[in-house]
Amino acid sequence: MTEKTTIRGIVIPAAWNEKGDVISVAIATYHEEKYLVADNIIGRNLMFLLKKKVVVDGVIKDKGSVKIIYAKTIRLDEHGTQDTGRKINQRNGK
Repeated sequence: MTEKTTIRGIVIPAAWNEKGDVISVAIATYHEEKYLVADNIIGRNLMFLLKKKVVVDGVIKDKGSVKIIYAKTIRLDEHGTQDTGRKINQRNGK
């Protein structure tokens, strides 16, 4: 399944290397869902936003029980709105 969507949540570590450095991150939404962030140019920028509230626009792919978001845009969630965890993006008929 592939959906264009916007998610809001907190950037959390998802994997570490042998030195204990974070090498992968995920978004924990306000609805207790977890989305691994795909390793792309935009997604790598989330590594610098650990523990920050963010809004991520992108494409979600379900890989069995794992949800992966391919980030297209990211921004800080200054409001930390907890009532919008995941919404399908319906702009421009897409």
